[in-house]
Amino acid sequence: VTFRASEDILCICHTLNNTGERVRFPEKREFMTSWLILVCNNDAAKQLWRTLTQSNMQGYSTIRWWSRQEVENEITEHFSILHTFLLQLHEEGIGDATTRKLLSIYESDPVLLEVSFAAGTDGTSKLDVENDEYAESAGLLPTLDVILARLVTPAVGMAVQKAFPGHGMFTGYITMVDKEDPEHWIYHIKYEDDDSETMDAEELLPLSRTAMHKWREYAVEELKAAYAYLENRLL
Repeated sequence: VTFRASEDILCICHTLNNTGERVRFPEKREFMTSWLILVCNNDAAKQLWRTLTQSNMQGYSTIRWWSRQEVENEITEHFSILHTFLLQLHEEGIGDATTRKLLSIYESDPVLLEVSFAAGTDGTSKLDVENDEYAESAGLLPTLDVILARLVTPAVGMAVQKAFPGHGMFTGYITMVDKEDPEHWIYHIKYEDDDSETMDAEELLPLSRTAMHKWREYAVEELKAAYAYLENRLL
């Protein structure tokens, strides 16, 4: 049977669902696979989360993409206690191999994971923003902006990025702050290749800004595919 008067009408619900599925951040996807198996289905894990955050973990449905994003938003909001939560799961024997997997992903690069969650939350809440505006415009990724501002404040855990002639660009993290001289703190930095050095605040500032720009560029790149898909569907 041919329906000559039929029309192809865009389903906005499916379009938004498919847009969300195209937000990348592979480290976050890997983390969420284990999280949804454990935390959204284990009563003991749910209770521990409620105790630490004073809020209930959002429910999850395999047929509703936004339910997954609601879970991710909850993690973003309480990211500061995430490591404590995972360690307590491990200590109490909740989740076994799944908990160990979550801990492994978190501890391999907590900054990358936090950036991914924050950017994912911002990116999926601002569907009216064009891709090209993200990289340079403050405020369009507000949750990420707060994290990046913290990352450029010299403290243990802050990321820096430095070019070593003949070897390339390396990311490092502040591992210790020497406050013996209150007017001239010294920051100990360890790089991804296990090399280390010390710097003062003046030397550190341009390196922290380089790292901040790197994280923003990464976030934008991982969001682009979703917005490109949405733009193509709406045009």
